[in-house]
Amino acid sequence: MDFSDQHESQSRSLVGIRHLNEAHRFRPPAVHYGCMLLYVDANFASPYALVAFVSLLEKGLTFDIEPLDLAARANRGPDFAKTSITRRIPTLVHEDFALS
Repeated sequence: MDFSDQHESQSRSLVGIRHLNEAHRFRPPAVHYGCMLLYVDANFASPYALVAFVSLLEKGLTFDIEPLDLAARANRGPDFAKTSITRRIPTLVHEDFALS
């Protein structure tokens, strides 16, 4: 494969990527199911919290983020214990339902 063939092949693949990006540019209007609250660690280091965050964004849902300082054991406090029985993050709260 010479340089021109290689360049043409690379150009074709980039065109495909460009079309893919254009297809994903359209986003339906955000669906509002009420305000949701996502508890994450303050350092944003949890891969599980990241998955929850990206999933909510991809679904186009509206939510707020509440970071908890795990080093200061904020997840062990009485306020968070009322929210999450397991006291773990991520915890997603929607109205009176909490999932952790």
